Amino acid sequence: MELAQPVQLLYRLGEATQYFYSADDDRHYKMLAVFFVGQFTDEVYSGAGEHPMDWLPETETEQAYFHECHAWAVRQT
Repeated sequence: MELAQPVQLLYRLGEATQYFYSADDDRHYKMLAVFFVGQFTDEVYSGAGEHPMDWLPETETEQAYFHECHAWAVRQT
């Protein structure tokens, strides 16, 4: 589990295709991302997550994403 928090998926938000270049491996990529709206459940998970969970002010979300399609999904909600 990435965040060690169970999530209930509420509905499919949409999908986006993004093309990008990675200088690290000198390649172009096509990424299809599918996004869902969800909410944390009351279930308790006793393990540690792969990543820490950080809450950002809404005004900082646009700059926080590496991929533009992730920022697009947040704008849709």
